[in-house]
Amino acid sequence: MLVTFSLLCHNHQRFIREAWAQDYEPLEILISDDHSTDATLDIIQEEIGSYTGPHSIRLIKHGRDVGWENWSRAAGAARGEFVVGAHGDDISCPQRTRCLVETWRATGASLLSSNAEIIGAESRPVRVLNPKSEDQWVSAAEIAKLGFHPCMHGATLAWHPELFRSFQPLDGLRLGAAYDHVLPFRGALLKGSHYVAQPLVRWRVHGMNLGNQQSDRTRGALVQMETECAYDLGARLCMLDDLDDRIKRDDGTSKLEHLRETLIAEILTLARSFTFRRNELIAMGSTAHLDQQGRDGRACRLQQGILRLRPWADVGDAAPNAGEDREEVRHDVLTGLASNTGRYKPCEAPRS
Repeated sequence: MLVTFSLLCHNHQRFIREAWAQDYEPLEILISDDHSTDATLDIIQEEIGSYTGPHSIRLIKHGRDVGWENWSRAAGAARGEFVVGAHGDDISCPQRTRCLVETWRATGASLLSSNAEIIGAESRPVRVLNPKSEDQWVSAAEIAKLGFHPCMHGATLAWHPELFRSFQPLDGLRLGAAYDHVLPFRGALLKGSHYVAQPLVRWRVHGMNLGNQQSDRTRGALVQMETECAYDLGARLCMLDDLDDRIKRDDGTSKLEHLRETLIAEILTLARSFTFRRNELIAMGSTAHLDQQGRDGRACRLQQGILRLRPWADVGDAAPNAGEDREEVRHDVLTGLASNTGRYKPCEAPRS
């Protein structure tokens, strides 16, 4: 059975040579470079030119920086019946693909993840990501509540192609970050998301990881929290889109409807948190801003939708027309935030 090892890279010249050694056959190594501006592409082409192993290798070069959208573009180009995701700054253990394929055959899960060993920029071990974990299934309800599940780390994911084919496309405007929130939720909605406790990836933390670049960590904790809250909202809204698609196809079930209620409650909680943080920053003299390109009107719709939230302490508390308000707010947040999280920037806090 052909499997695709989907390797995503962006300015990984220091690490890329270590990223793709795998012992599974037959294997397609699909390298998707996100417009690297360092020597990454030169190194990849040198490695391909000198490669004499059994695997087929394909290289996709993007003419512009597509960011997190590189995930879905590479997934769409994969030819394998199963896809193992990898990043150009990490190291996959040589047996990783083989172990995941064996687990997939045994479980039938739509998405798999594994434990990882955290390493530094110079490959020195730091610690195991989840030291006391066990093999387990992760439910859609858990992901809806947590957003990011510690057993579903993005550097370790692998999936059946239906994970992308069965849902709406994920592009930079629908989802600016947090693919490892949305993809495990999709897997749980299909045939399940399953975690392997064995560390199969050496996840490198080096200060320039893509996740770090998506959050502004230079202007204080409040700005960082505001940005991360916006991305978390965007991920939950994508989950809600995916869930609504499944409800329509399955003609609705009480289990899915309950899951939808859970998601909406989390969206409202995050929207309230986002608003409070933004208002704190505005009170400190900051001004909210987004990238231009004509999105300011949508940003206003987002802000209006969020600010219409009532200040009741809990989503379940009684409030006048609460059900109608929540659904209207959900719609406003959906149409506004989903259009902006791909290019979201926090408001600037005053420098101390």
